[in-house]
Amino acid sequence: MIKLHLEARNDEKSATADATVIMKVFDRRFATQLQKDEKLQPWTAIIQKDYHHLFLVALNNDGDVAKQDEPWNKVQEEAYLHDHLLDLYKTELMVYNLLKDLQGKDIPGLFATVLIPGTDTDILEPVTQGFPGILSKHIEGFPLTNIAHHAPKETWQSICDEAIRILHLLGDRGILNEDVKTRSFIVNLDSEQPKNSK
Repeated sequence: MIKLHLEARNDEKSATADATVIMKVFDRRFATQLQKDEKLQPWTAIIQKDYHHLFLVALNNDGDVAKQDEPWNKVQEEAYLHDHLLDLYKTELMVYNLLKDLQGKDIPGLFATVLIPGTDTDILEPVTQGFPGILSKHIEGFPLTNIAHHAPKETWQSICDEAIRILHLLGDRGILNEDVKTRSFIVNLDSEQPKNSK
């Protein structure tokens, strides 16, 4: 994730014109944690070239690039990562839409979606048209993981209760977060209430 500050140009000021946002890009090349979790090789320029070739072969063969009983090679793993990250992006957007009324209160507000184009040297383009991303409002605060360093001990219980309340809100709306971690909650310094940053 990347922290950005956006400012309006000229006199186009509005309530949301100046904002600090977090950009989350769903780019398989930098999905190092997912690569570790799935026991996949890290991205390289050689894999990128082979990946592009795989797409050209797939497009010319109606997508039949591997037999079902064959183990995947590093290029097919890249294709899996790309598809998986695209699914994660679509799911996160769907969740933001389902939780519009909670944005800015219990979860970060969705600021915009973006499409990061590949560079001139990125031979993957125009096959995938770029890498999708989400801009969400930055929440000033600290991860719930660091509560002992930032909050008085007498507030810990109420802060944790608030985090559990948010999880229940999401669950009550049919949203299952399979990656719940205390570092995914930001305790807002102004309100001392955690917000789920996922």
